[in-house]
Amino acid sequence: MTDRYDRAIRCLLGLACGDAMGGAVEFRDRADLYRSYPDGIRDIFGGGPHQLERGEHTDDTAMAPAIARACTEEGIDLHTVAANFVAW
Repeated sequence: MTDRYDRAIRCLLGLACGDAMGGAVEFRDRADLYRSYPDGIRDIFGGGPHQLERGEHTDDTAMAPAIARACTEEGIDLHTVAANFVAW
């Protein structure tokens, strides 16, 4: 594997972890989050607007590989992104 590929995989893994932590509080007002979690969100839990299971990710994580697979040396092929979204 190339260093670029390895870094891309690590970015997608970081995205999935962050999405799993934030999915249950997605769309909540920042002030409400500060009141509920004054020290920040420190655990992965379920629920929220998508009724996620603990550790479950949202469509953001599911769709990220569809974009990543459309990346080329020249940039992002939007036709491939669209085809990947349809396939997803």
